[in-house]
Amino acid sequence: MADPLRHVLGDNELWPSCARSCHELWPSHCRWSSNQYKCALVCGETFDPPFDATLCAAEPVSCTCVHDSQENMAHLSTVGFLFTIVCTYVGFILFMTGNLWNANIIDKCRDIKHKYRVLRGYSFSSDE
Repeated sequence: MADPLRHVLGDNELWPSCARSCHELWPSHCRWSSNQYKCALVCGETFDPPFDATLCAAEPVSCTCVHDSQENMAHLSTVGFLFTIVCTYVGFILFMTGNLWNANIIDKCRDIKHKYRVLRGYSFSSDE
């Protein structure tokens, strides 16, 4: 739920993505932006023709942060790590705990242990 929510908030500009100026890689104000990946490309590096300093200051620019081939664990931003790693695995652990709790797995394991002991002759009664 967390990552789709991050996408929805970012797409609707309720949680803005990192706004970079030309020749910036990953400024400190971008740490808590909604971007999943830290920028690996300097803003303006891939422009054709290249932007010069006066043109960069005059116009707002939209920069690509990472190439698709670089969207990996090494380039996760703080928010990307939090949402991709922490929320995913904490959610998975809570899901598994809830399922095992619902299945009453502890009592079933205790019952299996008792039946095993009866079958092996360690207990004389099946009621123990």
